[in-house]
Amino acid sequence: MSQERPPESARRTFIGQVLRMIRQARRLRTRDVGAAMGIGQRTYEYLEAGKTQATLERLRLFAAATGSDINGIMAAYGIGSVAFGLRAADNKLVTAFLIRLQEFDQDLGDDVAILDAASCIAAFDEAFQQLTEEVRRRTAARDALRKLNGEWREGDDES
Repeated sequence: MSQERPPESARRTFIGQVLRMIRQARRLRTRDVGAAMGIGQRTYEYLEAGKTQATLERLRLFAAATGSDINGIMAAYGIGSVAFGLRAADNKLVTAFLIRLQEFDQDLGDDVAILDAASCIAAFDEAFQQLTEEVRRRTAARDALRKLNGEWREGDDES
């Protein structure tokens, strides 16, 4: 199964959108992020605009400067969701998954190859269902607290 790779400019633009979303959510200025990364404001702006390459080192520096998850940023591109980069920035979801995957690999070694895709998908489905239930419990608790504190408005579904 072969997939055509998007043009380099499309990849740079996508990653730039992820970086911009994270920076704006943290209410940081381009000048400040660039300085924290050790690059000039203009260079950083080019990075966000997709006019320059988002190297692994630059992504690492960005993640450190913004307290984000570099693995979440890369996974956002992998799954085609700009917003996922922000969603996974604080909870380090992708890094947590990769740590556990590393442990799994160390435990099983070459036997990992015995697994078939269907078994893996079933296991991931079960894990994601558990996480979905946890999110729903936490959302319900948060919403109940908002109602008690008078912060709730009809139709308020902010996450």
